[in-house]
Amino acid sequence: MLLDAIVIVVRESLEAGVLISLLLSMLNRYLSPYWLIRGLLIGVAGTALYLINMPRISQWFDYVGQEVVNATLQYGLAVLLCLLLVISAARVELLRPKMVFLAMAIVAIALVREGSELMLYFINLVYQNVEYSQLATSAFVGLAIGASVGAFVYYLLAGLGGRQAQICYHILLSMIAAGMVSQGTQLLLQADWLPSGLPLWDSSWILSESSIPGMVAYAVFGYEANPSLIEVIFYVSTLAVLLVSQLISCKIVASSSQVSRQTI
Repeated sequence: MLLDAIVIVVRESLEAGVLISLLLSMLNRYLSPYWLIRGLLIGVAGTALYLINMPRISQWFDYVGQEVVNATLQYGLAVLLCLLLVISAARVELLRPKMVFLAMAIVAIALVREGSELMLYFINLVYQNVEYSQLATSAFVGLAIGASVGAFVYYLLAGLGGRQAQICYHILLSMIAAGMVSQGTQLLLQADWLPSGLPLWDSSWILSESSIPGMVAYAVFGYEANPSLIEVIFYVSTLAVLLVSQLISCKIVASSSQVSRQTI
């Protein structure tokens, strides 16, 4: 029971930890880190509100409300990340303040999504009369591992140069956004809102999702050992949309700069 709880905590905290570390590393060069505190506070309040209303939410849409709402949160996170990446690619100073609000919203929604899952899991363990010492130990160990991986990612990217770091931010955040879309699709498949199908492959013998590397791959790349066709389509389509939107943004900015120089 203790090991299972640690694995669950690590899995959920890794997703939030890696995402927050990437945002911090990406934005700390020109934004105050106070946006993170605000985002975390909003996320805590949102998590409490979500849990209070969970009995009612779970009854929505013929008792698949929790899956549908969580899928909506995942898709919403992907959209916000897309907007953040497009603004970052544009490199327009006037748009920088908007990145604060986007980053705050991303952190808050991610905390609601992952935090609510963890709280529901531990509430269920409490009802099973699991000892509080085991709950506290599993939560501490799991969160410590997740925070350590997040700190490692932060300092690894902090050591890179400007251009190299920007490329890494955009690649990793694009893959995280695609992974969120894939996770949202999984939830809609569970709710029977999307047609299910047989898995295209099984890579669990190479990399298990329950292992630490597998959980890191899940958090960063949206890795799944047994994806269905529709999940792969959504994942690849999201990456394509992100790539095209960022290229268009860069091209528009480059064209505007060239026109400005010619005018001068």
